[in-house]
Amino acid sequence: MKKYIVVLTLLFWSVFTLKAQDSLYNLNDFALPKLLRHSLDNSFYFASNNRGVMNNINSTNRLDLNIDGLLASAYNLNYNDTRWQSKLNASVSFNEVMSGSLYGADNKSMETERFNNYFNSNLRFYTENRYYYHGKFFAEAQFGLETMASFTNLFDKPQLLGGGTQDEKTSINQTLLSPQMYLGGGYGRIERVEDARHAMYILQELTLKKRLSRPFNAADVEQLALRIAELKNERVLDSRLKNIYEMEQLDAFLREHSLVELTDAAYFTTLYDMWQYGGNVIRLSGQRLGAGFRFGFSDRNQHSKIKIDNIITAEDEIDGDENRMEFGLYYQYHFCASEKTQYSLYSQLGYRYGKFETEYNDNQGLEIKAKTLYYNANAVFGYYPNTRTWIEFGIELNGFLGRNDNEQVEVNSSSNSFNLGIGPEVRAAYYFSPHFQLEINLKTMRYYQYAEDRISSDKFIDQFYTDAYLTAGLKYSIF
Repeated sequence: MKKYIVVLTLLFWSVFTLKAQDSLYNLNDFALPKLLRHSLDNSFYFASNNRGVMNNINSTNRLDLNIDGLLASAYNLNYNDTRWQSKLNASVSFNEVMSGSLYGADNKSMETERFNNYFNSNLRFYTENRYYYHGKFFAEAQFGLETMASFTNLFDKPQLLGGGTQDEKTSINQTLLSPQMYLGGGYGRIERVEDARHAMYILQELTLKKRLSRPFNAADVEQLALRIAELKNERVLDSRLKNIYEMEQLDAFLREHSLVELTDAAYFTTLYDMWQYGGNVIRLSGQRLGAGFRFGFSDRNQHSKIKIDNIITAEDEIDGDENRMEFGLYYQYHFCASEKTQYSLYSQLGYRYGKFETEYNDNQGLEIKAKTLYYNANAVFGYYPNTRTWIEFGIELNGFLGRNDNEQVEVNSSSNSFNLGIGPEVRAAYYFSPHFQLEINLKTMRYYQYAEDRISSDKFIDQFYTDAYLTAGLKYSIF
């Protein structure tokens, strides 16, 4: 874990000491005009997660393997002008997870096999609004609403003390409703600059094909980028007519600025290819420092049924409510070091207070007051060599220090916990077409987890564990 911390420190330091490489046009100088931009994406993801746990207290170990399939559709709307930035996301997803676990001790005296099948449907709405005043000072408001329904079957096969095994099945049906709101403010602004990169792709490729009548300059890039932003903002229902209109407008711009004279097949095919592929990857520039309060509420209803050797032994109805309040500071930074490289950093520090209340079969159950101090940071280096591929390398650090006060009818207790994790991540993508993308994500995290009972001072968790994630997904963007 020490080597991960050293690498993370060096990466953070390099981000703050960077200067943009010499280029005809600096992407960090671009700012979008007033616009309203839409997108509708359909995605299918296949994921695998492997976790190995070693408990230092009772010398037990556990191996988990998850196989995950996700089908999702998301609509995004972005509004931008000098005083207002707004983002809206509405999504629906269906998730199927199959997982297996093997629990055991070093002496092999007790082993348990577990197989889980989990299905989840999720509907989510989220909006983020930022109002600017006095330059880059802003007030910020966010609102989110999430609904979820899940169906889970747990199959256990524990080893009995007298020898042999027994079959246990737990069925859990669960619904969730969770609204939340965030109010805050800060300083700084982050811009989407992929339209400027798109303009550079078009002009650079036409230069390589020797179809420009004169060398282009920074002013040409800026003006073409603004025209590209306007074209992407215009809505045309017929995609065929839309393509024709966009090609006519790009050609007209290049002619008006005396950038082209020879317009043959090589000119039009290059222009069309770069228009289709040159602006697919979102590039960001700028920094933002903010602070604010988040308020949330969750209502969870759960019905569970336990069968042992096909005989129902328990059946419960659980209603749970959570009220939470959170204060946090965050810093976000994006820097285009060159046309093909980008550095990003996100860091957050916060304090969360939550109160959980549950009722078991209409009787008073558990009440937990949770206080958590948390931190997370993520540094990423992105490399975007051409219009069809990109790769990002990142490293993440996160941790929390928490205390839970448990209040029940018969027993009151408190516990303290600590968790620290660090690990690298690699993401890469390839575009089969302008609308069809393959993305692969590989991530591994090394965690240390510790918890103890505050009253008895007994440790009940003291363990290291490693999570490894592999995700492969296909995404089709309708527009």
